[in-house]
Amino acid sequence: MKLSFKLEFSEDHDGNAVFGFHHDGFYIFDPFLDTDGMTPADPMQYGISLDEAAFLAKLNGALEDATEAALNAGCLRIQDALGVKHGDYAGIHFSGGVAKQQIRQTLGEYFKAELEGGDARLDD
Repeated sequence: MKLSFKLEFSEDHDGNAVFGFHHDGFYIFDPFLDTDGMTPADPMQYGISLDEAAFLAKLNGALEDATEAALNAGCLRIQDALGVKHGDYAGIHFSGGVAKQQIRQTLGEYFKAELEGGDARLDD
């Protein structure tokens, strides 16, 4: 898919790494919401198509899924090695904290590298 905007990699309001684009001085990472982050919006108000908005949502969803999968797999390996029977401490350690944001940032940078120089395709 040829995008009508320059895909960028930055942070949302909570400091989480996300893909988006700049429009009228705002960083848009969810074009289905207005710049207030709460009110539903038509992506065309940002000059992009519904397909482009869906693609951006797919990228950010994949980044979130990859972050969760990496955390789950990594914690499970550590817990298995230590004989930990419950993942309660992992849940506390990574819940909404800086550690999870750092992992998401690192995975996002890899994601961006694949988009820019790998053999990734920008289509469905």
